[in-house]
Amino acid sequence: MLLFQQHGLATLLTAEMKGSVLNATLDELKALVAELTNWAETKGMFGDSRVEPGYNEVVIQDAFRSAGLQSATASLQDRRISYMGLNEANSSVVVYIEKPLRKADRDALKNVAHGNCIVEFHHAARLTSGTLPSNAPSVPPYYQYNSDYYTCGSSVSVANEASAGTLGCLLVDPTGLIYALSNNHVFAGNNYCDIGMQIIAPGQFDIKANALDPFTLGHLHRAIPLIDGNPQIVDAKTNIDAAIIKVSAQDRISSMQRHHYDTPTAVAPIMPNMVVEKVGRTTGRTTGVVTSYHPTPQNIRCNIPRHGTFKIVHFQDFWAVKSQAGIFSTGGDSGSLVTATLPDGTRAGVGMVFAGDPNISFIVPLDKVLGYFGLTLLANHNI
Repeated sequence: MLLFQQHGLATLLTAEMKGSVLNATLDELKALVAELTNWAETKGMFGDSRVEPGYNEVVIQDAFRSAGLQSATASLQDRRISYMGLNEANSSVVVYIEKPLRKADRDALKNVAHGNCIVEFHHAARLTSGTLPSNAPSVPPYYQYNSDYYTCGSSVSVANEASAGTLGCLLVDPTGLIYALSNNHVFAGNNYCDIGMQIIAPGQFDIKANALDPFTLGHLHRAIPLIDGNPQIVDAKTNIDAAIIKVSAQDRISSMQRHHYDTPTAVAPIMPNMVVEKVGRTTGRTTGVVTSYHPTPQNIRCNIPRHGTFKIVHFQDFWAVKSQAGIFSTGGDSGSLVTATLPDGTRAGVGMVFAGDPNISFIVPLDKVLGYFGLTLLANHNI
């Protein structure tokens, strides 16, 4: 249930810089992200009203020495910054620009760096969650394994809302009770659903004549609260877009990710430049590459359709994924389980989609989600 803007992705990182600077530490990158964020906020580059924390002029002057600070400031104020992260494997800070850089901007900014840190510029729009899917699915919105079992990677929604997101995966507790995982904004309406509310499959948005009759998959059990407000007051680290339902239709669902593969039981940490894939309601199975880690608070507009309003929620410690070809995720793919194939050939869960645009998707690390709920991945269910 994401709102995605139709923009391409432009990456500005010279081959010479990639080859020459590859030894920045994580602390150096985090420090530069923080300094660039402070500078961008002070100069109004995020396109909204933010605090003006001040910044280290020496660091900023050095980073933009080749571009000319005055010219770079004007360009980025005009193009606006969406988000800012880092890629430790590339020794780079990754700056996402809301409007594409013009050729003159790209030429001027191609050698921005500070110390051991390169600065990359990508094009990605500001993100919104909790909206209706904007595009027709490129695959059927749901799949039944062996013609009987509703699968992960398929459409779900709150029973009384015209919406649709993705059933990410099945989970199990130590006693054997089965749960299902998706986003807070898919299962809990960005905090505005009642505990015990029915979650249906397919989602209400995908109920059609002469198609599968909707059924109650389960009932909302828990959701991690999404708290809006200034990150100087609200701890952005606690905002994790995830919720679980207690499954009541155990005999009607499968742990299969559509027909592609079973949900793995292993969980692995996300790594920069990792190749990942997901199976979702709208785009089915797609692959991408992890491009950046976001250690500082980043804001996303979270819509609350039932009340005709929205709130601005800050998230932190998440990762961005760039599509390898086409689109990694789009509207309705929210909640999709993100997996990776490890060097030994086994598949592991690494994250869950919670926001994005056609080229950049944001994913929350799966270990954080499972740790919060105290659950593990369930495989081999109705296979």
